[in-house]
Amino acid sequence: MSTLLFPAAALALALVAAAIDLRTRTIPNVLTWGALTLAVVAHAWLARGPGALAAIVCALVAAIPFLPAVLAGGMGGGDLKLSLAIGAVLAQLEQTLTMLIVTVLSGALLALAAAARRGRLGDTLRRLWSKEARRTKGVSIAYGPAFVFGTAAVLLRIWAAVAAPA
Repeated sequence: MSTLLFPAAALALALVAAAIDLRTRTIPNVLTWGALTLAVVAHAWLARGPGALAAIVCALVAAIPFLPAVLAGGMGGGDLKLSLAIGAVLAQLEQTLTMLIVTVLSGALLALAAAARRGRLGDTLRRLWSKEARRTKGVSIAYGPAFVFGTAAVLLRIWAAVAAPA
């Protein structure tokens, strides 16, 4: 099985989710739960059992940074479910961590750019340190595109490792 198959599938999932998120500001359950289920089944079938466990563990790891934001009301549940699905599709801890780091950083940069574009960068930065400011509505973004950057980074990292001379 090609080392690029599952990361490419994760990127395809992220691209579809981002396109829908940008248009509707939601990520459909059928997409996230469907991809999660299919990923666990595929990894179980291809690795004869241990792959399912890896998919589940990576799904849970992928959700860790997003769960507090969802519980605090700062992020939608679709983004959390997308992180679960992408983690399950990748099913490799190193790839999942790469995706997470790049996704979180990309999301932060996208949020800052959206705040600056709307003339609310100062307010947004104050919200980070002020309890009073956190009670007001902040700048909202579609987070799906950040997952595209995160999954693309996984593919680029694999490609760089394969293309590098030994």
